[in-house]
Amino acid sequence: MELGIVLATISIMSAIAFPNISNLIADYRLKAASRDVFSNLQRAKMVAVKENKLCTMTFNLPVNGNAYDYAVYVDEDRDFQYDTGETILSSKRLSDYKSGVGFDLTEGGGDGLTFTRNANGRPSIAFNSRGLPVSPGGASGMGMGAVYLKNNRNTRKRISVHKAGRIKID
Repeated sequence: MELGIVLATISIMSAIAFPNISNLIADYRLKAASRDVFSNLQRAKMVAVKENKLCTMTFNLPVNGNAYDYAVYVDEDRDFQYDTGETILSSKRLSDYKSGVGFDLTEGGGDGLTFTRNANGRPSIAFNSRGLPVSPGGASGMGMGAVYLKNNRNTRKRISVHKAGRIKID
């Protein structure tokens, strides 16, 4: 009798706790993805300053036959496009985070991104040697924009780059 009561209590508690745990995991994965975008933007900025080169993050980028949601690279020819031989610092797929983490397609004109597009039509942002954001065809300080992410619970995060180079997560 006591064993039956204990098992029933455990069953009820796990039925209540399981949805909360899966919600926490989904939110944790979204937070991890947004931190990675933030960290990679910071890395692009620091590498640009350190190496005195343009460092670019381009979204929806194929690299060596693989499709990535974004890649960060040292843009040797300053064209805001990845070219074979340019050093890739990081490349990510949002699907690796699971829990439906991806771009929020209700924002940024339908792709979750508000950065200017390069000549290949891909949203891109770069940092110059002073750590200021630049856009394809734009001047220093004009590379501002945002990345909008969401998960399968419709929890949303925004990672924004301001004209003075400040990067933040909302």
